[in-house]
Amino acid sequence: MKKRRAVTNHMGTMHAAAMANLIELTASGAVQASIPRSARWIPSGMNIEYLKKAKTDLRSVCKFDIPDWHKNQDLSIEVQLFDINEQQVARGVVLIRVGPKD
Repeated sequence: MKKRRAVTNHMGTMHAAAMANLIELTASGAVQASIPRSARWIPSGMNIEYLKKAKTDLRSVCKFDIPDWHKNQDLSIEVQLFDINEQQVARGVVLIRVGPKD
């Protein structure tokens, strides 16, 4: 995420809500790109830890093991945010409920 006025706070650092949105977008995008058409998903929760002030552009990273998409279950998808110096500034876990389409 490019650092620009729309995503900064009154201190000139990246806004916490913008970072939360990036975490949710990253997890949701990873699931959407991986899930077959015969299954569905919906986010059901999120926990975030802000580790450092984010003063630069941000990069998000998400890795997860592909589950059995046709089993009703809750997945914990971890996302990490890094600044341009490769310092981790935040991490979040997005809870995503998956299962077969009815």
